[in-house]
Amino acid sequence: MDAMRDLVFVSHANPEDNQFCRWLSLCLAREGYPVWLDLKRLLGGENSWSDIEEAIRNRAVKVLYVLSRTSNTKPGALKELALAQTVAKVHQFRDFVIPLKIDDISYADININLHQLNAVSFEKGWREGFQQLLLKIELDGVQKDARFTPDAVTAWWRTQFNADAGVANEPEQCLSNWFEITHMPAKLFFHEAKVTFGAGDGASMAYPTVELGGRWVSFADAAHLAPAFTIRRTTDFATKDVIEGLLDERYIHQNEVKKIVSFLLVDNWVRMMRLREMAVYQLSNHRFCGALRQNQVPDDKITFADIDEKPAWRGIIGYKTMQRASGPSWVRFWHFAVQARAQFFPVWAYLITNHVVFSEDGQHLWDSRERQHSARRSQCKNWWNDDWRDRMLAMMTWIADGSDQITVNCGGDVIEVSVRPLTFTSPVRYAGEVPALPGDPDEREFEPMATSDSDDEDLDEGEEGDGRCES
Repeated sequence: MDAMRDLVFVSHANPEDNQFCRWLSLCLAREGYPVWLDLKRLLGGENSWSDIEEAIRNRAVKVLYVLSRTSNTKPGALKELALAQTVAKVHQFRDFVIPLKIDDISYADININLHQLNAVSFEKGWREGFQQLLLKIELDGVQKDARFTPDAVTAWWRTQFNADAGVANEPEQCLSNWFEITHMPAKLFFHEAKVTFGAGDGASMAYPTVELGGRWVSFADAAHLAPAFTIRRTTDFATKDVIEGLLDERYIHQNEVKKIVSFLLVDNWVRMMRLREMAVYQLSNHRFCGALRQNQVPDDKITFADIDEKPAWRGIIGYKTMQRASGPSWVRFWHFAVQARAQFFPVWAYLITNHVVFSEDGQHLWDSRERQHSARRSQCKNWWNDDWRDRMLAMMTWIADGSDQITVNCGGDVIEVSVRPLTFTSPVRYAGEVPALPGDPDEREFEPMATSDSDDEDLDEGEEGDGRCES
C-alpha cells in the first residue's frame, strides 16, 4: 500500500455515534495508531467534506465504518462508505473497509454495500470488540506513528474538556486491593536456638523465622520449629504489643519491629502458596508471586463472586501460538499471579499486587526475568482494569478454598484474611461524556487468541508494549 497512506479513518453517523467514535479513536491513538475523525479536530482531524474526501482517497490505510441503525441510512455516512469502497476497488486494497457493528441492527437490514464484509462486533462490550479490532489491524500491518501516544491523548483531552467536567459531587463506592487481616497470630516468639543442620528442607518443614541477635523471631512456637532448630529457651510477647512499640527494646528495637513482622507475614503467605502447589516466581525486587499451573483448576478457569456479588468466572491461564521466522511454531502460556505485601495502617492488611508470568509447558515458569518482562509487555497491553480486578478476585477465591476467609498456618496459630477486598467511598464520581465500558455478560472472559504471531522467538523477546502489565 502507498506509503502516503498513514491514517486510520473513522467513518460514522454524526452526532448520533459520536460517543463511541471518540472513545474508539482515543483508544487507537493511545495504542500508537494515527487516527482521523471529523469531530472537534481530534488529534489533528478536520471537518469539511473536502478534507474528508482527501483523507479517504489519499491518506487512509483503513476506513473503520461504524455500523449502527443510524449510519446504515444516513446520507453523509453512506457517502463516505461509497467513496471508501471505490478507492478499495480502484487500488485493489484488501479489507480496506472494516465495519464495526455497535448496536442491534439485524444483518438482514444492513446496507447491501456491507454484506460481503466481515464486521467486528462491539455489541457484547466495547472492550472485547476493540481487542478484536486491534488484532485485525496488527495482522494487516498497519503502521504506528510515534506522535500518537498516551501523553498526546491526555493533552488533547485537557484542551477539549475543563478539569471539572464530568465530575459529579456524588459519592461512589470503590474497590481496593487491600485484603484485611482479620486475625493476627496472638504471640510473637523469641527463640534462643541453634539450627539443626541436615534437618531437611526449611522451606517445607520449618516456619518462617528472622534471626535477630542470637534469637530467632517467629509466629511459630517451639514445637512447630523442631526438628529444624534445637531450642534452649523461648520468650513470647503479644503481637499487638510488639507492633505498637510496647516491647522492651532489649528484645527488639522499635525501628526493626514492623520490618520483621512484615517479613513474617509475607513469608508465611509465600509458604502457603508453595504448600498449595502454586508456581512461585521471584520478581526482580526479590519478592515472590504465585500462579496456578495448567490444569490445576478445571479448564484453567475460576468461578467467583464479582463486585456485584453475582456468579462469574475468569481464565487465569491462557496461551498464544508463536511463529518463528524459521522453524516450527511454539506455544507461550501466560499465568495470572498474585503477590502479597503487608500493611499496618490504617488497617492490618495484605496488599495484593497482580502479575503475569510465562512458561512453555504450562507448568514450569521461565527463569529469565528479561524474557518474562518482554512477554508481559506484549501479552498484557490490551488488558483493562476489570481484567486485572476480576482475576484478582478469582485467585483470592481459589486460595480461600470455599471459605470467606483465607487461612495461613503459621505454626501453632494462623493468619486469617478476608477473601473480599476493602472498599472505600470517594466523595465524587466521574460522570463525563465518554461512558464507562458497557458491562459484559456474566461469562465475560477474554482469552488471548490461539493465533500465530509473526514475530520470531528472539524478536518476541524484544517486543515493545505500553507497559500496562505490572512487573
